[in-house]
Amino acid sequence: MKKALINENGVVSQVETVPFDMAPPCFWVDCADDVVAYKYKYENGAVVPIPEPAPVPPTADENEATAKQRLQDSDWSVLPDVNLQNKTDWETYRSALRAIVVNPQPGVLTWPTKPQEIWT
Repeated sequence: MKKALINENGVVSQVETVPFDMAPPCFWVDCADDVVAYKYKYENGAVVPIPEPAPVPPTADENEATAKQRLQDSDWSVLPDVNLQNKTDWETYRSALRAIVVNPQPGVLTWPTKPQEIWT
């Protein structure tokens, strides 16, 4: 079993197999072998994981930038010398992306599905 060094904030700041002397307010406690420094805390007499913060939803500007990048990445699909059987699918995909560029919204979007290339 390993030892977790608990710092003044109650966070595991180090994990060792052999503890060394520490001055208060820091102290050592037993912990599982999978405990990692700064990913666990000491709470109610137990070493527990620190919850991951909720992801921050993208801003309207970030969604607009993503849509522009996806448009740029698919520009090739609408060139006149590209022979795709499903060119209409690509045009529909790109139209949905342009709608996001014109009216970007914040938050997690349901992005249009990029079509597979079906060559003639």
